[in-house]
Amino acid sequence: MQLKVVTLWNRSSALKELEQYNSVINDCKSVLMLCTPGDTYYGKTHHRLAGMYRKLEQWHSADSHYSACIKSTANLVEKFQVVAEQNSCVSEKDRKEFKKKMSEQNEEFRKAMREDRAKWEFGGLLGNSNSNHRAVLGVGDKASEGEIKSAYRKLALKFHPDKNRAPGARQRFDEIQAAYNALK
Repeated sequence: MQLKVVTLWNRSSALKELEQYNSVINDCKSVLMLCTPGDTYYGKTHHRLAGMYRKLEQWHSADSHYSACIKSTANLVEKFQVVAEQNSCVSEKDRKEFKKKMSEQNEEFRKAMREDRAKWEFGGLLGNSNSNHRAVLGVGDKASEGEIKSAYRKLALKFHPDKNRAPGARQRFDEIQAAYNALK
């Protein structure tokens, strides 16, 4: 079974280079049917699927596979901790470094998910809609989830219709909500 997984994975790599995305998706789905969540290829396959769905602009599917990547990474961290506790040869420094790398990888997945949700929600009609949403909230391209949330809360309080009766405040509030929902 492992040989079949490796063969399908390698074929999907070749098909990816040939830009045959639907064939890549089919091979990756076959890999997932043969793998369990703890297998090496499980998370990598979800990541590849998310990338293929992004190329095909199927944002919802990409989003679900990025979510699976995040879950897979969490499983890897748990497994690593169990192994590290059983084997005293893994230093505390190595444990922290591994957790940090996994955290960075998950942040990359979450960023891609936010971008995909923005494109999915607005049908990709707004040029670079992610930048537009960030501009509405007044945050930069490298803003973290916490910074986005903080900016949203400040603006939502400022322009909430119950607190601000100025003309256009309601419309501005709706724009702020739509931008935050697209980015979160």
